[in-house]
Amino acid sequence: MQILRKILDHLLLVLNGLSAFLLLCSAYAYLVSPDRLGILVFFGLLFPVFLLLNIGFVVFWLFNQKRYAWLSVVAMLLCAGSLNNFCPVNFWNNKPEAGEKSLSILSYNVHYFNDFKAHTAKSPNEILNYIKEMDADIVCLQEYGVFKKEEGFITEAQIKRALPQYRYYHCS
Repeated sequence: MQILRKILDHLLLVLNGLSAFLLLCSAYAYLVSPDRLGILVFFGLLFPVFLLLNIGFVVFWLFNQKRYAWLSVVAMLLCAGSLNNFCPVNFWNNKPEAGEKSLSILSYNVHYFNDFKAHTAKSPNEILNYIKEMDADIVCLQEYGVFKKEEGFITEAQIKRALPQYRYYHCS
């Protein structure tokens, strides 16, 4: 029975070493050009799987052979940067203050500016007002559609008048 237990422990240790190696490969897959090793790019997508596998090995080894738990712990420490990208934990409020070097981006599904309804000065378009209030540096609009002349629908001229700070735009 002892021999079977030792064989099983060694087999699990080898599998743990393989999973630790694959965790490191997935954590640093972004450093390898897809032209050189295309398959390695997909390892980055499997990072959560390898991470959970190594956490499972740590828990398993803590109840059996505590000294083997260090293999997965060291592997997870070596990929701490990717671990922080995957599940960010901010213990300190280290968010940068908005200043001259910050860039704000607004992405909004405008749904054709509320079903194509044109709005007058008495009743302005709520979406255009919201975009103007946000004062973002870059605005990306989905389902953006305007009409040139049709009465009752919002026109491109109305949008340009409502948002004069956005001089450059591209529609596709």
